[in-house]
Amino acid sequence: MMMDTASSPLPTTVTMRGMIIPRGVTLIVGGGYHGKSTLLQALCMGVYDNLPFDGRERCVSHIDAVSIRAEDGRYVNNANVSAFLTNLPSGKSINGASISSNQDTTRFSTKDASGSTSQAANVIEALEAGASTLLVDEDISAANFMARDGRMRAMIMDEPITPLLYRVNGLFLSKEHQVSTVVVVGGVGEWLDVADAVVLMKDYVAYDGLKKAQSVSYQFSYGHVQYGGRGVVHRLPWEAKEEKKKTKKAVMVGEF
Repeated sequence: MMMDTASSPLPTTVTMRGMIIPRGVTLIVGGGYHGKSTLLQALCMGVYDNLPFDGRERCVSHIDAVSIRAEDGRYVNNANVSAFLTNLPSGKSINGASISSNQDTTRFSTKDASGSTSQAANVIEALEAGASTLLVDEDISAANFMARDGRMRAMIMDEPITPLLYRVNGLFLSKEHQVSTVVVVGGVGEWLDVADAVVLMKDYVAYDGLKKAQSVSYQFSYGHVQYGGRGVVHRLPWEAKEEKKKTKKAVMVGEF
């Protein structure tokens, strides 16, 4: 029996509409109760197999995506958290931590981790396990691990914690890791400076918010951010374009 494929679509042909979250740093933003955390939860569940018609059959995440949150009081054993914790104050113990006299955070241990320390350890352990993507919700994260604004940077100059905000670009651009990050953000606008993609949630509908985020970031940010004396770790995305414009203008002036 012959089948007319022109008039009868193949049974394996499926047409779908949806959204693909690219690699890099992606923000999920929006007002309260508009679906930010719900979308992230769907991404978290997308790593698991599902049953037909269970509501998740069209939500698929990379199998190596890992949800990251603060876990106050968790046990940490010999974790290299130096990317986030350095120059700890001297003392016999910090938050129950048993550390060497030179405060070596490359082998950090504690029986009762704080929120920021536990989240730093969770990130490091996820990287060691081979995670390809970190899924982070601001609501269940330690505030001082996520970001610090300019006023607090000016107030506290010797802060030992380097927030995740100043590491996400490096995690993705690193040849060793190339780890993407998806972050739900509702209260700290500095995250707009580092985004490669922005999902704007409104009434449980996702929109592309990247252009608006870049406009807001350009309006409110003030150039490079240098953190803790450890060099520039946060570069605004438009600065390379501005530098090219200045260089081109200088050449033209020189020719005249």
